[in-house]
Amino acid sequence: MTETLKSNNLPTQVLDLNLKAELSRASREDRYPVINLKTGRTGKGEGCPCKCLYCDVNIGNDQAYWDNITELEFKNIISQWADQGGKIIHWCGDGEPSVFKYFDPLLDIAKEKGVRLELFTSLAGLTEERAEKLIGINAVIKFKMDSRNPTTMGKIISGCDIDEIATISGARLLDKINILIDARKKSENYQGQLVASIVMSQNNIEDISEVLEWCCQNGVIPQISYMEAIGAAVKTGIKALTEKEISDINHWLKIKYNLDPKQIMGDNCEAKSAPIIVGNKIYLGPFGMGCEFTLREHLGELNFIGGYRENIQEVSDSINRFRFSPKNIHAIIEELTKIRDLKGIYNQTGTDKILPGCGDDIEELWFLEYVATIFTSDKYFNNFINKWILQGKHRKWTKDETQELINELSNFLIQNNNL
Repeated sequence: MTETLKSNNLPTQVLDLNLKAELSRASREDRYPVINLKTGRTGKGEGCPCKCLYCDVNIGNDQAYWDNITELEFKNIISQWADQGGKIIHWCGDGEPSVFKYFDPLLDIAKEKGVRLELFTSLAGLTEERAEKLIGINAVIKFKMDSRNPTTMGKIISGCDIDEIATISGARLLDKINILIDARKKSENYQGQLVASIVMSQNNIEDISEVLEWCCQNGVIPQISYMEAIGAAVKTGIKALTEKEISDINHWLKIKYNLDPKQIMGDNCEAKSAPIIVGNKIYLGPFGMGCEFTLREHLGELNFIGGYRENIQEVSDSINRFRFSPKNIHAIIEELTKIRDLKGIYNQTGTDKILPGCGDDIEELWFLEYVATIFTSDKYFNNFINKWILQGKHRKWTKDETQELINELSNFLIQNNNL
């Protein structure tokens, strides 16, 4: 990785900043334009068939969220949400979308209602017909591709060390990716994005160059993350990269592709604090998807709101009763104070020392955006939209900026008699 090569045409993720601003305004108006859809863990016929070494989906509680929901009921839930202003379905976590029993009906609803679908998938249930449907509705599709070597890829997704077996698993996944690429090539007006999720570890460190070259050739956006030794990774024994190895890769990315690594890392999911729909139950959504750090449980991110009553306004009222409760308000101020004093998520993970503003520390940025959107004056919010959202800023907040947000939150609560 030390050679200096001519910069390649590596696609990078381009956010629709106007859409992001629109979603922020909708959230502030107590509408829920984004929902998180979870489909159930493995073992019940709806989970993910892969056994990726670093993934926690297959660990612990087996649960199928939609066992008691008929196809008609499922369609009604999604259709009524869309009819009341729903714009984006973010589908990630606790299950594999492409093997979900109502996958095809959901694609049909997305097309009928003009809903944008963002999904993270192993492509396990992908067929040529489904690939054409996904491309046809301009879905944003993030798929797993840690290596272009079928044996390496197979060992990661199957957990099997036997080369012959692993190679079969890896080749099958790479074939699914080819189906998706072929469908995109046939399309004359695809307006979505194809994103390759590349989780870096000791298992695939030698494959990064080949993977990125493939992305260049196929117009696929690479999204790199560095695996950390937590959860399933500890149990399976997969080894993380050292800080020096990560720094070397980042330096190589700058030299070869003339890119700041931040352009191809992190997650641009719009599903900050959106409701999670799991069967007939509603939870307050997380600030990000697929991360396991403090903010996942903090502030009641997975707080149970109630049963789905087919009425978005009732869901909105339930969520806001929790959001503006004294308990939650004090927890928010406490967390903001920790962030201001550098004792929050950044301090706990240390990832920002390797690459500021990326990796799991993005959860903290989402949290700050969420507070700025929901708990501030109109003047502050409008300035926030113009200064941060529409400018595409993505960096750690300064101490003064965080203190200003704390002051805004305190004044907002006093004015609204919520303390």
